[in-house]
Amino acid sequence: MNAQEARKLANQNGFDQKLKKEIKKVENKIESACEYGRNSTCFGMLDQYKNPIDFEVKEHFKKLGYTFKPTGYIGGVYQHTEDICW
Repeated sequence: MNAQEARKLANQNGFDQKLKKEIKKVENKIESACEYGRNSTCFGMLDQYKNPIDFEVKEHFKKLGYTFKPTGYIGGVYQHTEDICW
């Protein structure tokens, strides 16, 4: 089975609908952050990319020109998350 056939099979199993739903969630977070004048917001856990949908969501936003960076320290505590930046 080549990649195109695998993608078609995954689409039949609802992958596309789940992907669109997750992309919309991130878009809503970005819109909310923009309303407060921010130029970044939390994207998610650094180790969450074991799920193929999360990986695809990140790749989608990279293609749109967004960048990602570790959140870093907040209040002296290292956060195991990353931010999406614009």
